[in-house]
Amino acid sequence: FVSRRMGVALASAESVDEARHKAVKAASLVAIKPVR
Repeated sequence: FVSRRMGVALASAESVDEARHKAVKAASLVAIKPVR
């Protein structure tokens, strides 16, 4: 698929909940640029 993109955000922390929170925050900072 030309228009489909996938990414992964990884994070580590003392607890799973904290790592999950960090990964969600990192993923929210990713900006999608339109394909020309």
